[in-house]
Formats: sequence, C-alpha cells, structure tokens
Amino acid sequence: MTEQCVNQQTSQEDARKCHRGTAKHEDRDYNSDVDNVAEDCQRYGRTVSDALQATDQELQELLGRRKPALVRSKTFDHTLLTQVRTDSVCKIEKKSHYSQLSKGNCQYHKIFKEISKEEQLKQSYTCALQKDILYQGRMFVSDHWICFHSKVFGKDTKIVIPVVSVTHIKKTKTAILVPNALVVATANDRYVFVSFLSRDNTYKFLMSVCLHLEVGQMWKTSFVFLPSSVCDLN
Repeated sequence: MTEQCVNQQTSQEDARKCHRGTAKHEDRDYNSDVDNVAEDCQRYGRTVSDALQATDQELQELLGRRKPALVRSKTFDHTLLTQVRTDSVCKIEKKSHYSQLSKGNCQYHKIFKEISKEEQLKQSYTCALQKDILYQGRMFVSDHWICFHSKVFGKDTKIVIPVVSVTHIKKTKTAILVPNALVVATANDRYVFVSFLSRDNTYKFLMSVCLHLEVGQMWKTSFVFLPSSVCDLN
C-alpha cells in the first residue's frame, strides 16, 4: 500500500516535470517563433525598403535620360523669330520673282525674235497702249530695249523701242484725273501707256534703265543754275 502511494507520487511528480518541461519547451519554441517572425519582418522591411530605394533610383535615372536637356533662355529675343519668318518670306518671294522672270524671258524672246537671246529680261508690266482704242498687253524691259506686245481681236501689235532712242519719259493722267499713265517718246514717235498697277514704280525703273535721260536732266539743271558771270563770259 505504501509502495503504491510512493509510486503514484513519483509518477505524478514525473508527469508534472514532464509537463513543466513541455511547457518550457513550448515557451522556448514560441519565443523562438516570435524572434524568427520579428527577424523576418525586419528582413522583409529592409528588403522592401531597399527595393523601393532601388526602384526610385532607377526611375530617376530613366526620367533623367528621357527628359530633354532644354534650357529656356531668360533673354530670348522674340524679334529673332520675326526675323527668321521675314527671311523665309523674302526667300520665297525671291524664288517666285526669279521663276516669273524666267518664264517672262522665254515669252519675251518668243515674241520678239529680232532681239538677241543674250538680252535678258529685267522686268515686265501689265498695261495698255492708248490709241484710238486701248490695246491691252504687256511691256517688256531689258537693258537695251523697251518693248510692248498686245493681241486684240486676233491681231498682234508689237512696239520695239531702243533705250538709246528714248528722248523723255513723262508721267501723265488718263481722263484728266487718273494718274496711271506714262509717255515714252523718241525723236520720231510718242507712245502713251496706261493702266499700270503702279505707275510710279514703273517710272522709276524705266528711268534707271534710261540713264542718259538722268544725265541730260542733270546737265540742264546745272546749266540753268550757272552764275550770270559765267553766262556773260560765254
């Protein structure tokens, strides 16, 4: 009876010790699991942080590569843009002008075959020759010739005036009021051309071709204003 009691107590103590060992072991396992979870969280946090930093750096590098290195000048002059546009327009107008002259030159020599091919057309004007009726046509001007061509009612009218034969060029009016006419005169003939789009510009150009007229006018002007003593000596 006594042995049974002792054995029961011994077995109870062993059970308690085993229970305590198991509990301690469980506590250790729990603590180790907690520590492992904490370490994992720290590692995961570091990994995520490192990954985010690396992603930010890569994104910044990509943006830096893609972003064009444009620096806006604080002293930008808008007149430069206007000048570039003006230069472009001038170039286009010059090309158009040369193209028109080239076509006009071919037409000039096709109509006036008696004029040398080396004589290049300098300018042409739409106008009309005034006679009993108006002969609508075109004036052609080169270094040595002032020509006019018209085709009215199927009839060709051609006028060829050597520049050296021109005695004077005068501005005049049609219907006494409209200032759109020019008189081109030689020693033997007088021609009245009307309906110019710009009579004054045409007059200036014709005078620049007929340089002998300007020289003559300068000579007349200087002669008129000579001192009276010089006139008496002559």
